[in-house]
Amino acid sequence: MSTADFEAYYAPFLTKPLSSDVDTPVPNLEVLSYFGTDMIFDNPGRYSYILLKSDGKINVKNLPQYNYPTLVPPSSTATKYYQIPNKLILDAVEIQANLPEDRNPKKLNPAFDAGFTFVPAGSYTSQSVIRKTEKTVDGRIVLKDTNNSTEDFTFFNIATPRGFK
Repeated sequence: MSTADFEAYYAPFLTKPLSSDVDTPVPNLEVLSYFGTDMIFDNPGRYSYILLKSDGKINVKNLPQYNYPTLVPPSSTATKYYQIPNKLILDAVEIQANLPEDRNPKKLNPAFDAGFTFVPAGSYTSQSVIRKTEKTVDGRIVLKDTNNSTEDFTFFNIATPRGFK
């Protein structure tokens, strides 16, 4: 995925798109569901991310959706989330807060991500996580992927698009 060019372009779904959301000349991801006004990752590290690819037999938009688990019964208007079959998941990354006392319970099955990653300086520091380079073969960078983000990721002090470590 080191040379993948794609984006999440939200403007078609919004009544008032952000002026900063520009449709660049790369393929747009198919957006299954969204909230907010853009694909902005949570800065304290409360989200996990999966990359999935349909096998052509399953229409992902027809998958069952369920409420987020809570201690109280969900309202009738509560957001529902797709239940993605494991066989469609290509890769997964769990992000956590930098301070242990701020971390959430593990979200991903260890088969997809046995660990987690984080930026050591915490929120609003310009740091970003980056998958480590495992090796280079004939000029092609092969990224580390052991299904353990603790081992597979490091960080940049300043986000570096298309950068490698």
